[in-house]
Amino acid sequence: MFAVMCLRFLYIVLYPRYLSKKLRQWHLHIFVFNSAISGILWGVAGVIFFVPGELEYQLIILLVIILKGAGSVSAVTVYLYAFYAYFPASILPISIMFILQGNINSMLVGAMSIGYLISLIIFGRRLNKTLLESLHLRHLNEELLNETQQQKEVALEANAAKTQFLAAASHDLRQPIHALNLYNGLLKDKFNAYKNIDRNNILFEKDVLEQIKEIISNSHKTIENLQVLLDSLLDISKLDAGAIELNVQNFNFLNIVNRLKNDYFPVLKKINQYKKLSLVWPEEPVWVLSDENLIEQVLRNLISNALLYTHQGIIELRLSNWGKNIRIEVIDTGMGIEKSKQKAIFSEFYQINHKNSSTHRHGLGLGLSIVKRIMPIINSEIHLESELGKGSRFYFEVAKGEYYEEQDQYQNSGIFDTSASHKSVLVIEDNIDVANAMRLLLEDWGYNTEVMDKLSSTLSMLTATNKKFDVIISDFQLDEDKTGIDAIKAVRQHLNQSIPALIVTGDINPEHLKTVEDSNIPVLHKPVSPLKLRSFLRHVSLSN
Repeated sequence: MFAVMCLRFLYIVLYPRYLSKKLRQWHLHIFVFNSAISGILWGVAGVIFFVPGELEYQLIILLVIILKGAGSVSAVTVYLYAFYAYFPASILPISIMFILQGNINSMLVGAMSIGYLISLIIFGRRLNKTLLESLHLRHLNEELLNETQQQKEVALEANAAKTQFLAAASHDLRQPIHALNLYNGLLKDKFNAYKNIDRNNILFEKDVLEQIKEIISNSHKTIENLQVLLDSLLDISKLDAGAIELNVQNFNFLNIVNRLKNDYFPVLKKINQYKKLSLVWPEEPVWVLSDENLIEQVLRNLISNALLYTHQGIIELRLSNWGKNIRIEVIDTGMGIEKSKQKAIFSEFYQINHKNSSTHRHGLGLGLSIVKRIMPIINSEIHLESELGKGSRFYFEVAKGEYYEEQDQYQNSGIFDTSASHKSVLVIEDNIDVANAMRLLLEDWGYNTEVMDKLSSTLSMLTATNKKFDVIISDFQLDEDKTGIDAIKAVRQHLNQSIPALIVTGDINPEHLKTVEDSNIPVLHKPVSPLKLRSFLRHVSLSN
């Protein structure tokens, strides 16, 4: 036993430093073997020191072995095989010696010791199960604690992002609203000046009218900037809501290019008053198999971003063949992005402030985040190559399409019928300011307009007057816990007509956006461009 203890001590000392790598996979086997040697030695001791006929002396030897066995329950039951290797080997030999003596007392003691062996093995199994469950719960609690800590960190990051968003949104949305308030006050002053003007002073009258025209023009530009900011927030909400679905089509990429050319031509003309930039577009037709609208949205964000951070040189939209795919690239000769910031720029609200940049903030910093969120939807991935001071290159790949003979997309489009006579529009809007503005605008276009504030009064009016309507325009959130979808369905059912309808909403709640998308009712998001509203009404007029 002394020799075994010395070897065990030596193993304990040497294992952490020298033996762990070599014997790690054998450690449990060594542990079991060591327990078996100890059990066999105690079992042999029980036989060697057993003196026939001396019951008191025999019981002392048995008691020592039993006490050692009881101690082994707490020492080695954590690994049950080690307990099995030790305890039966230590107590069975002396138990058999008692039975072999043949007298009733010795046989009774031998049977009791075997019964004790069996009961302690059962107890050891239960204790082992309890210990393992305790260890499992301990590790589980540690995992839960770590997971809770991670969730806490995620929540803190989300809260920080929310705070950053509120700060950014508060600043950037207040700016155009503040400008509009100033323009409105100035316009009011100029209008009062125009009313009191001496009509004989033609030059002064012309000067005031030019000033009013400039104020209106600037107000319109401010509203456009505000629309861009709100559209970015709306895009993020739609992507979070999963309200954007992939619509794969085989299309000519030049369709997108032509629209981008038309939209960015006046933008570039204005920018080049203080910059020296040129936009380079692909000219050869390329067929792509993907979602045309989502790809266009990605390119608008990438090109707009390039325009902000490029002061001179070119911005090029380039197409190239990559096996079964088409690589789409937006390349600029702008400021470039340092390596440490190239991952961060795809985060929400992140914006780069270059030391040599004269600008401070450009919107909410959501453009590239929207690009990154769209990529999984179109089964692609956005890549960036950039060098500080030398420009950037964003690129992604989409599947090739098949060539087909295109028809002139404008040959049958004609010009929208501008006549609104005899057309009646039902507007359901609970905000009095919006309702009045909508009524004045529609009546100015020539539509017979009825404005109601909620569904119950709308149905009462329909019952009392038997009026018929050609179009329904409804806000999404209405009084009486009703939605615009509920109102449109109820009016259609009441009139027993499938009346063309439009949802107009300023709601960006992801669940509500998904509900509107699933309703298959066209939707425009506030603030609504009068051009888009009129386009919808003209389209309805042509359809009818």
